[in-house]
Amino acid sequence: LYAGSGEVKDHLLRQGETATAELQKGAEALQKMDIETALTNFRLAEKNYSNALGDFAALGQSSAVLAQINLADSEVWQGQALLLSGKHLAVAGVQLTEAIKPIVSYWGGLTAVGGSLQSAGTEIGQMMVVGTRKVEIAMKEAEMADELLQQFNLQQVSPALAETIATAQVKARTFREAVDLLGSLTKQLPNALGFTTPQYYLLLNQNSNELRPTGGFIGSVVLVKIYQGKIEEIVPDTAQRLDGQNKYSDLELPTPLKAVTAYYGLRDANWEPNFPTSVRTIEELYKQAGMGSVNGVIALTPRVVTDMLGVLGPLALPQYGFSLTAANFVEKTQQQIEIVDKNKYNPKQVLVDFVPV
Repeated sequence: LYAGSGEVKDHLLRQGETATAELQKGAEALQKMDIETALTNFRLAEKNYSNALGDFAALGQSSAVLAQINLADSEVWQGQALLLSGKHLAVAGVQLTEAIKPIVSYWGGLTAVGGSLQSAGTEIGQMMVVGTRKVEIAMKEAEMADELLQQFNLQQVSPALAETIATAQVKARTFREAVDLLGSLTKQLPNALGFTTPQYYLLLNQNSNELRPTGGFIGSVVLVKIYQGKIEEIVPDTAQRLDGQNKYSDLELPTPLKAVTAYYGLRDANWEPNFPTSVRTIEELYKQAGMGSVNGVIALTPRVVTDMLGVLGPLALPQYGFSLTAANFVEKTQQQIEIVDKNKYNPKQVLVDFVPV
């Protein structure tokens, strides 16, 4: 195989082992968001894999892998395939790390100095657009590495290598799936953040103490306009007011609801447990109430809000004489709605006033 030279074979094995160790260090550093260490190790891994593949060529071995000749029981094919898949993963690591480096650096600086998050969406969105090409390259390299490793028949590999290759197959597939997900986000998130045209999202305030199929009774909604990564407008409203504007909806009521109401309203629109199905009904009723179309619908329950308050800290509502915290949000809002403002036109006004804050 190696012109009778055990030394050459040992040399190639050492190069491969060194490159693989560097690849693993790069992956570990990336998980910890240690960008510079990750880049250093991925680049070293790429260099060592390339050198080893070059040594194959120097020996006069034609590349069975590059020629797309699958000789899975051949040590030449196995050696080249392992080195080439490693190189693909190293290149993917370099490209991916370079793509997220500006974002990690920006976010680190922002949190270190306690900077404002107002423009964070804009800045990060622009960085994602710039990094799109690098992520696309990483996706392709990860795909090639995964497909190459999946060609191995572990029954035709020496027992000493079988376990290592099996582990590599699993890790390469996991890495490929993660990069594909990031690639999808890179392509879709800028549009979702309004970098092309303004985006409108309808937030549903679902009261989980009044159970409904998708999480709770819809008492109020909030329309949020996002453009160029910034929240430009917040318009809170109530299901009661919107339903009052649309008493003649032509949407057919589910049979059980016909016994309690004459028309379909937002208050009952999350009737279907399958959220996308309920969303279609919600979007249509919102449009029929004269509010226009939206680009997405997001449902929130009190648990989500309390988790957010746990991060943000207390938010003052001076007109009500109290602040809302993670600990008292449910108690204070329920008390205001069910006791203090019970007889007012909109007893849930406290939630409408809370949203912009």
